[in-house]
Amino acid sequence: MMQIYVQSCGASPNHDYIWLRDDNQQIKPPLLHCVDGLREKNYPSIVIAKYGEELILLIFGLTTRRGVDFQGREIFNSVVWIGKTADEAFLRMLAACALRKDRGFLDVIDRAVIPCDERPGFKVAWQQIKALNNRVKVGDRLPDKTRKIGKNSQKLRYELAEELSLSRLPDRQGAIVVVTGIVEGETLKKAGVWRSLSRLVDVENWHKVTEDKDLLINLSSAIMQFIYVLF
Repeated sequence: MMQIYVQSCGASPNHDYIWLRDDNQQIKPPLLHCVDGLREKNYPSIVIAKYGEELILLIFGLTTRRGVDFQGREIFNSVVWIGKTADEAFLRMLAACALRKDRGFLDVIDRAVIPCDERPGFKVAWQQIKALNNRVKVGDRLPDKTRKIGKNSQKLRYELAEELSLSRLPDRQGAIVVVTGIVEGETLKKAGVWRSLSRLVDVENWHKVTEDKDLLINLSSAIMQFIYVLF
């Protein structure tokens, strides 16, 4: 069964950012540390990763209509879905919506995170988020297995959204898709990411990445991290 985690905060000094699981327990998603080095933590990011049979979608830094917190910082929401290989089409659909900044998708997440006076300063209407699985159908084409990297631009985000809408993910372990801010291109290449976009990559179009001997080492490390989390 898929698990969902939401991170947000309240407006008072006692309401800093925390994660809630869909049973309302304050628990951080178990696999975040595996991809922390592949995303800019204070910048909107999208990550799809696979560890063992666990398929993860992480969408960070979604804007809200809730204004600012007590320090004048804009409040943002983040959502993590952890499912199985069978959930791939659904997770691809969500990632494509986030990449296109689909207003319907963003509004559902925004409305589902509700401010309140009690700690942690917000509550989540989980059924609204779970209802997203009825939004859009996606394709089932075989993936282009060539690894590619590019600049985090609207043009390439839209192209990636289209690819995720039409084609399956390749059968890879570790991070498969990363869209983020100031992360070095070499870091993303060495991690074996299938599709990666970063503001630090200075190419306007997709650039093919040649497989290298470091890839197997990095993927083996990712699997070991997953086993460590489980046991």
